[in-house]
Amino acid sequence: MKQMLLSFAIIIVSSTFTIAQQKIPIEEAANRIGDTVTICSKVFSTHYKDKSNEATFIFLGAPQPNAPLMLVINADKRKFFDYRPEKDLLNREICVTGRLDLVKGKPQITVWKQDEIKIHAPKPD
Repeated sequence: MKQMLLSFAIIIVSSTFTIAQQKIPIEEAANRIGDTVTICSKVFSTHYKDKSNEATFIFLGAPQPNAPLMLVINADKRKFFDYRPEKDLLNREICVTGRLDLVKGKPQITVWKQDEIKIHAPKPD
């Protein structure tokens, strides 16, 4: 019985990990709402007001308002980042893993932890 439960748990964890690692092109984001995916793209613009304690907004694929994907880092999660996302991600190639939601008619991923964003290009000069 223990072996069967352990096997079942391994299958569940493995399928969750596989789903979370599903890499898709940014152009498919709007068609995958509700899925957990990985999307890689360039950060074209960002928005953050330092003194307002608001969320940080990262726009991938094109500058705001034409970005096909927006990342949101809520203020209570931003304090755990060891870099400034609005400055240090700008003009860099990144991959983000998270759940695609539709917010105000546009695809969005809320970033909960720094390790959900992987930086793939060095900071431009």
